[in-house]
Amino acid sequence: MESHSVWQYLAPADRETFISGTICWLMDPKGDHRLGNQLLSVLLEKLELSAKTYSELTIKPEVTEGRDKRFDICVYENDNPIAVFEVKCKTFGSREQIENYAQTQTKLGRIAFAEWNFPDLSEDDRTDYPLITFAELAKILSQIPSVEKNPFVSSFATHLRKEAEFFQKLREFFIKETEAEPPQIPTIHRFSDRFCNQLFWHWFREKSFKDNLLKTEPTTGSERSGVWFALDSVSKKRPLSVLNLELPGSFAYWIHIELDDQTGILAKKDKVVGSIQMRITEDKGCRNDLFQQIIEADLGYDFHPPKRRPSSTSSYWTALHRPLKLEDFRFSKLRKLIELLIPPE
Repeated sequence: MESHSVWQYLAPADRETFISGTICWLMDPKGDHRLGNQLLSVLLEKLELSAKTYSELTIKPEVTEGRDKRFDICVYENDNPIAVFEVKCKTFGSREQIENYAQTQTKLGRIAFAEWNFPDLSEDDRTDYPLITFAELAKILSQIPSVEKNPFVSSFATHLRKEAEFFQKLREFFIKETEAEPPQIPTIHRFSDRFCNQLFWHWFREKSFKDNLLKTEPTTGSERSGVWFALDSVSKKRPLSVLNLELPGSFAYWIHIELDDQTGILAKKDKVVGSIQMRITEDKGCRNDLFQQIIEADLGYDFHPPKRRPSSTSSYWTALHRPLKLEDFRFSKLRKLIELLIPPE
């Protein structure tokens, strides 16, 4: 039977202040972890910094300087800041935030799962502000000889590696489709399902633009029901023949896809975790005809018509919907569903 480490209960990567404090402690040469300055020296080298004597360095977590500046980890030499580290786990960092930190004129490093934690940075930003991934951090710790004799630090490194592998395999299952099964959640603590759903849409959008599936910028958002992704509305141009639909009149519609809250991409494989909808708008004078045509059609691909007649006063209505299981959110399957509703030119 597999044993559980304390980190699986504490879930450090779910709490940025907690993991920042832990990394800060491991960087501190005065910490009782018996690593000395070994982790600190490697991380400073990543920023092209070195210290003549580590006894003059002070490492502090959660440092506040002014109203808008809070540094996750700050390194001081003789009370002068020489480096700051921004830590991101299950949140996204912004370019504005990074530039705000950079105004301090100290070296800035980033510690996170991957570049997806900082989606709007330019290539120059990524070069100027080096990223140390949690996988790299785990490897650095595992290569320090004294860590072997410290089960607490050793298990922390192992847990960081497992968390990093989880997100890698999550992407490989849904987006790259190289994994046959979704990965196991690496903590006993409840995982951040809403963030994972947001991250899925970030990955989906990125791949869709790369594959030329999206022509315009989609909209994403979060509500109590879940995290959704909506494509810009399009005017009716051609019949949806694959769904046995030839809709009358002039109207526009958009595609709304939602991952349900508290389930989403972290649910079991056979569970319904969301839905895809066709929402019609700008249908003045033809709404009733559209509704009648849809409820009488022999719809294909498991799409369902609305259960009741839409209000004549609402700005839009859901004309078609289909529940989606976890497997349906794999990139190729979701792409096919989108193309059923918005046929390629």
